[in-house]
Amino acid sequence: MSGVRALMRQPMRTARELPPMASAIVAAAGVFVALLVRANNKKLEEDLEDYEENLEDARDEAEAAKRELGVLKQQLETAAAEEMKLQNAIAEAVRGSASDGAVAA
Repeated sequence: MSGVRALMRQPMRTARELPPMASAIVAAAGVFVALLVRANNKKLEEDLEDYEENLEDARDEAEAAKRELGVLKQQLETAAAEEMKLQNAIAEAVRGSASDGAVAA
């Protein structure tokens, strides 16, 4: 333990002053960190590609829903026009039967 205390009391060493094994460890740690960063970047790129694909799918689905909504709107307008025609025909029939009744009386 006294060796550790003695090392702790010494000032920090520069990279040139480190023993060869320590320099190798520092270099290996640097390579390890670089590999971790590269792996993380690759994972982030894959996640970004997945996100972009999901975004394209969502846009396609939104466009399909928009087209379907347009078709439904057109069908609703057609049904409303048909309803108006039927109401007008019923009103005409009611007026016609009322005038027939007035003539008969």
